[in-house]
Amino acid sequence: MKLSKISGLILVIASLVYAGSVFFHPASVGILTDPVEANPPLTWYFTHGQAIVNWILFVFGFFILSRVLSQQGEQIFSSLGTLVFALVGIFYSIAATFGGFLRPLLARAYFDASTDASQELARMVYEYNGNLNQVFAQVATYLTALGILVVALALLRSNVFNRVFAYVGVLIGAGSLVAAVSGILVVTDSDLGALALFTVVSTLWIGVLGILTYRINESLLPQTSSKPISAPA
Repeated sequence: MKLSKISGLILVIASLVYAGSVFFHPASVGILTDPVEANPPLTWYFTHGQAIVNWILFVFGFFILSRVLSQQGEQIFSSLGTLVFALVGIFYSIAATFGGFLRPLLARAYFDASTDASQELARMVYEYNGNLNQVFAQVATYLTALGILVVALALLRSNVFNRVFAYVGVLIGAGSLVAAVSGILVVTDSDLGALALFTVVSTLWIGVLGILTYRINESLLPQTSSKPISAPA
């Protein structure tokens, strides 16, 4: 199978997996004294584990895409994009670990505490864990916007993809970075509106990128190295 088809298939699957993890993610109570925090439904663990798998897929998809673009002479931005999304995967995986797997354990420790002192300590650790979750998720959001911007620039430099689509990626990435710096795009339990919009738009763009990558016919692309590569079918 051609590299373009492998990359496109992985990016499409990763986008669908991510959309599923967001759609089926159970609502968080966010209140330590609620027993649900200590015993969340199984879907809580499933969606957080799904998110980790999803970002592993994204990294592999962008890595293979960078190989396709490098054969067209675009190496700097495509490789940088892969590196950025690798960092995204690391930060999101850490955030998912804090928020999805450690959080219920810490809440359980709070309910199982036998003294007021140990219960207070469990509460402090629980809240610190929540703060770490938000910090890593926020950094991952910044990096996702940066990654989309860098990959879109790689698409523009390679001339393999439709330039309008690439410019849309530039607008999404640059606009999201501006929104993040200005405090509009933030990860909080109280206001997820901007984050939800960013998640939908970014996932949709990556999914379309996967479809376009899959449709590339590498045998029709001009050869700029020892190996031939791709053009839209």
